[in-house]
Amino acid sequence: MKRLHALLAATMLSACASGPPATDTATAPAPAPVQTAAAPQAAAGPVDAAEVAAGQKVFETFCAACHNGADDTAPQIATLHTFDHQRVSAALSDQGLMALQSKMLNPEQRKHVIAFITAPVDMGGNGMRAVMTAKEEYREGFAYPVRSARDPRD
Repeated sequence: MKRLHALLAATMLSACASGPPATDTATAPAPAPVQTAAAPQAAAGPVDAAEVAAGQKVFETFCAACHNGADDTAPQIATLHTFDHQRVSAALSDQGLMALQSKMLNPEQRKHVIAFITAPVDMGGNGMRAVMTAKEEYREGFAYPVRSARDPRD
């Protein structure tokens, strides 16, 4: 019995001690190239006036209550118009800042409201694409300009 245990232990040790089989590097296939994440896409394409008008209606129905001044922590429409397509899309994504509100919109409504917010002046937007950097526009804990922080008891 001791002999069997010794033989079993030796077999296990020899299995653990052996390395991977040597391969010939001259004939081994080259490793696959590493895939990197694609850069975020800009606006899907040109926006038409009908899409912007539809987006304005969606905004007035679902967004204006907070973004027209009722909520001090929500950026107003003039500030929203400074955001680019990528930023608005990210905010309305499933992991974005407006994820809960975005779930009330179907994909078509989401597309329209993004078109309205990012539209140039001649299509219904205000065309303000300048990056807001004034320190007084930002409040601690917010990644976007806000007028004041809401009372923590709210």
